[in-house]
Amino acid sequence: MQKKIFKIKQSIWLELNYNQTPLEQIQIFNQVLYKYHNFKGQQAAISFQEFCLNHVLETKSGNVIAIGMLYQILANELNLPVYGVPLPKYYVVCFCKKYIYDFTDISSTEKEVMFYINPVNKGTVFSRNEIKDYLEKMQLEKKENYFAPTSNLSIIIEYISYLLDFYKSQNEPQKVQDLKQIRMFLLENN
Repeated sequence: MQKKIFKIKQSIWLELNYNQTPLEQIQIFNQVLYKYHNFKGQQAAISFQEFCLNHVLETKSGNVIAIGMLYQILANELNLPVYGVPLPKYYVVCFCKKYIYDFTDISSTEKEVMFYINPVNKGTVFSRNEIKDYLEKMQLEKKENYFAPTSNLSIIIEYISYLLDFYKSQNEPQKVQDLKQIRMFLLENN
């Protein structure tokens, strides 16, 4: 798996120019990832494998959280300040002005966001307004954390939530119970 990630990272790195604007860097990143390597994302998971990064690397296809996590891993490996932004029932990433080490002050971290990226839709770039529109469409309250980058631990908790929903739909009560316990432990230590 590490060799595949390194190979993809290297092919993106060869095309990147760190003197370009962040938007230009992401456009090149997206072109290599989605057009050259043919990765694609899908909103819903049909099988457990779609949650697994090794499967995503082999098939070049994954659900919203897996493809988003791969996107973030590759961007971070390339020293691009890209972080996850977990929305209800959707996962996007954002490009920030600088690296963030402390995610406790949500309003401060939100100010660092330059733009958002939809890894499922071939890396489409969008603004805060599209998140507002999404929340209105879903009839959800606009919470501050829906606009701000989040820590890797929070992303793992979100990942477990996606797995919980998947196993509930598959009627796997033991796996649901196990994942609930893991998520509770992580939430207590977050």
